[in-house]
Parts: sequence; structure tokens; C-alpha cells
Amino acid sequence: MENTKKVLTEEFKREAAILHHNYEKIMRELGIRKSVLFPYFYQTMISQDASISQNPLNEKLFEKEIQKRYKMSNIELVKYIDSLENKLLYLEKKHKAIIDNVKGVIFQTDKAGCWTFLSPTWTKITGFSIEESIGKFFLNYVYTDDQEFHYKQFQAIIEEKKSYSRYEIRYSTKNGEFRWIEVYARLTRNEYGDISGTLGTLHDITVQRKTEKMLHLAYELRRRSDFLNDIVMGTTIVDERIKGYMHTLGLDFSRPLICCLLVSKDFISREKEQHNIIEVLGGEKACIVWNCRNDIGVLHQGRIGESITAESSMLFAQSLLQKVYEYDPQLKLVIGISNIQTGISSVKKTYWQGWSATVAAQCQGKEQGVFHYKDLGILQLLVKNIGNEGAEEYVREQIGTLIRYDEEKGTNLVTTLEKILQHSNLKKTAEKMFLHPKTVVFRKQRIEKILGVSLDSFETRLALGVALKLHIVNQVIKVN
Repeated sequence: MENTKKVLTEEFKREAAILHHNYEKIMRELGIRKSVLFPYFYQTMISQDASISQNPLNEKLFEKEIQKRYKMSNIELVKYIDSLENKLLYLEKKHKAIIDNVKGVIFQTDKAGCWTFLSPTWTKITGFSIEESIGKFFLNYVYTDDQEFHYKQFQAIIEEKKSYSRYEIRYSTKNGEFRWIEVYARLTRNEYGDISGTLGTLHDITVQRKTEKMLHLAYELRRRSDFLNDIVMGTTIVDERIKGYMHTLGLDFSRPLICCLLVSKDFISREKEQHNIIEVLGGEKACIVWNCRNDIGVLHQGRIGESITAESSMLFAQSLLQKVYEYDPQLKLVIGISNIQTGISSVKKTYWQGWSATVAAQCQGKEQGVFHYKDLGILQLLVKNIGNEGAEEYVREQIGTLIRYDEEKGTNLVTTLEKILQHSNLKKTAEKMFLHPKTVVFRKQRIEKILGVSLDSFETRLALGVALKLHIVNQVIKVN
């Protein structure tokens, strides 16, 4: 409405009305029945404004000046007419310049709903030219799902149930898309006081709507993420109130649940990338996506009536991976899948199992792929003990001296020990490490001397293997 007020100010309308009044009086005096010089647009706009066309004082206000003009000579009269025309042309240019520079669309329709006037911005917003739009029914340009509502608003104005209307709907564009438009419309009347149609503005608020949607989604994501992170970290106890909120998210604790945790080193330095992937995965049905600090969590229950199995869990994780790669083929991503859980504690359990699967993958040097918790073996037990003082002491007692030796001497005997324990004989170890067998034998003897053990003992190999696994897991977690 503000733009309409700026364009059709009272000062402008009063000035145009005065000129029009004088002009028409003189034309009639000269015997010309209808003005062909005065712009149609001014006639229309002025006649529709009740404050001017229906004011009984207007006639008296200008009568005195008109009588003066009757006493003019023909030459003076012609000059006076020319001056009026020049002023009207100036007003027309001024008016057109204002309309052309208004960001919104100024429109007029007749009472049937056909466009009778559209400002140039119409083409910029919709792609339709003014020439092809004038005379057409306005609903032809409204998005299909919004047509019924828009027509009801129009009818309410035409039937005088409303003096004006303001609302937001979608208008179709020539390229097949749509734009969000804020519509302001009011009733118009002709010079006889009869309803002639509507007048108003159309403002493109597509960017504003998108911004509002993004802010809303960001707020909901933050709220959901903080909530779920508090649960998985154990800082929030799941009671009836929490269960109620979880239900609004779509979680049913009576149904089986899995968690897929998406981990990538790129998320740490590219927060926007992480947010975009969350948005991409947010469209997945029967799942809840949230921001797990530097990772992405996805809780999945499947559709009602569907059962979740280890195989279907892997297929679901593969579908997530495919979606991410469609968005960014270069991203290196590890997905950890939990076992199937039910009950109040299922969210926390499934998260930590998914996390354990990603840690195990990184311990094996994997930077991408899908890994299931059920395949971790002894790492299922070891990962749970990370951060435990007893576990750290165990590592120090078993291989602490070897770790310190590598740090002081710049050697890599811890890695050699890991390779020796992975293979049944030293020859195979030498092949895997691309070393001469005698070099491996020499290193084995050095390790045994530093640790004070024999690597030929099964119990020793088992104890050292567990210590090495704990050490590797701890290193992976520190890096993350």
C-alpha cells in the first residue's frame, strides 16, 4: 500500500484534477464533446478517487477561474490549452517515471477480474509481457493451489464484504516456477460511483520467504540437535515429558530403532557443507537428522508396518551415502550403523554404537564406506573403555616403554609390532612391510628386549594386541 500511496499522492491527484477540470471546461466551450488529449490513465485514476470526483466543493472551487478564461481571445485560449497540455504531459512523464521505478507491481482489474493496468515490474517478476497479460483473467497467473483462496479474496472486495485485502500467495512465472507475492488490493469506483474493479500492488517476497524458512529450519535443527545431544551424552534423563517431545519428532520407543552416524574430516572445517548435507538428508522419510557437533546423526525407524533388519539397515545407510555423493562426489564419508534397539534408552545406545563403528573404521585407516557395529569384534568392548583410567594404565604397562622408545629414537617399532601380531610368520610380515626378512627378525628381537617379553607366547601376543588396539582407538579419538 505504501508504494501506491507514493505513486498516487493526494498532491498529485489534486494537481491533475485541477488541470483536468479546466481542460474539460474549455474543450466543452469550444464544442469538443470528449477529450482525446488528456491521458486515459489520469481520467481513470482521478475518477476513482472519491475525495476528488465526489467532492461537491470542486465545482465551486474552480468556477471563478473558469469564468476568467471565457473572456480570453481565441489566441489566448489556444495558448492556455497548450500550457495545460504541457503540464499534463509533464505530469504523465513524472507519473510514469515513478511507476517504472517502484519495486512492486501496481495493478488494476475490472470487476470481472481482468487486468486493465500493470506496471513494468510485472514482467520482471513473472516473465510475462504486459501486452500479453492485459485483458486476461488474473487467476490465469496464480499458482494452481492458491487460485481458490485468491478468488475468494477478490470476490469479497467486489461484493463489498471487505474494503481492502492483504495476503500472501504464489504467482506462476513464464518459466514454470513460482514466486511468493504479497497482494494488497482495494475496491475502485468510476465517476458515477459504480464499482469498476480493484486497484493495488503486488510485491515479490520470495527471498524474504526463503530467508524466513531457512531461519525457521535452522532454529528447529538447533533445538532438535541440542535436545538429542543432551540425551546421547547423558545430561538429560528421558522421562514422560521428554518422551512426549520425542513423539512430536516422530520417535516411537515401542518400535525398533537404528542410528547412522556420518563422519567426515571435511565437516570440521566446512560447517556450511555439514549444514547443507543435513538439509539434503532432512527430506528422508521416517528418519530424524541432527547435528552431532562435528558429525551428522540419523535416527531411523522405518515406516509403520515395516521391520528393520541388519540387511535393511545397510541398504538404508547406502541410500544415505548415495544422496550425499550426489550432492558432493568428492566428500570422503564414513557411516557407522548401530544394532537394532528398542525402548527409552535406544537413542543413546544406538548413537554410541554408530560412533563405535566409525571409530573402528578409522582405526583400520578407512576414510569412506559403511561399517556396522556388529562387525567390530573385540573393538566393541575396547571402544567402551576409552577414557577409562584402567584402560590407559593397561596400555602404559603393556607397550608404554615401546611408545616412548619410538618418540625418543624416531623409530616405528609400534607399527612393526602391530604387523607382526597380525600375521602368523615373519616372512609374511616382511612381505607386507616390503622389508627383508632379516630386518623384521632384528626388529622383533629389539621389541622383545625393550618390552621384556617373548612374542612367541600366545598370552603375550593377545595382551599386546589388546593394548595396541586400545592405543590406536585412543589416537583416533584424540584426532577427532
